[in-house]
Amino acid sequence: MKYTVFPYTFIRPLSALKGMNGEQIFKVLSRHIGFMLDIPISVIQKMATENGRPHKYMSFDYSNSWPETARFSSTGMKALMANTAATLVEMGVDPARYRVIKRTFPSGAMINDVGITPFPILIIKDRLFDRSYADKIVPF
Repeated sequence: MKYTVFPYTFIRPLSALKGMNGEQIFKVLSRHIGFMLDIPISVIQKMATENGRPHKYMSFDYSNSWPETARFSSTGMKALMANTAATLVEMGVDPARYRVIKRTFPSGAMINDVGITPFPILIIKDRLFDRSYADKIVPF
C-alpha cells in the first residue's frame, strides 16, 4: 500500500473553481501541479505512531469522519521533496530500508488534450515490502 499525492500550486482561492465543470477544473489544476509524492504506508504508519502520538508532519481529524482521517502536512511533503533522507530520519524512519527515486514529469505530455506542466516526482519504495511480496504478486 502507498500514499500518492499531487499537491497543486493554484494561487487563487478554491472558490474561483466554483461553477466550473470537471473538465475545466482539470485543465486549471493540471497546469498547477507542484510535485508528485509517492510514499509507502510504512512511512505513514511510523509517523502516526511516533512515541504514541502523531509526528509533527501528521495530524488526525476525528470530527466528522469514520474512521478518522489522517493528514500529512504540506510542510512534511515539502521537506521530503527537499531533503528526503534527512526528513525520513527526522520521522524516525531508517532511510536504508527505502529506495528513493527522483524524476521529472516529461515536458510535452498531454492528458485529455490538456498539456501538463512538468513537475518533480519523488517515489519512495519500501525495500522490505519489495523483497517480502515480490514473489506473491500475481499478474492479472
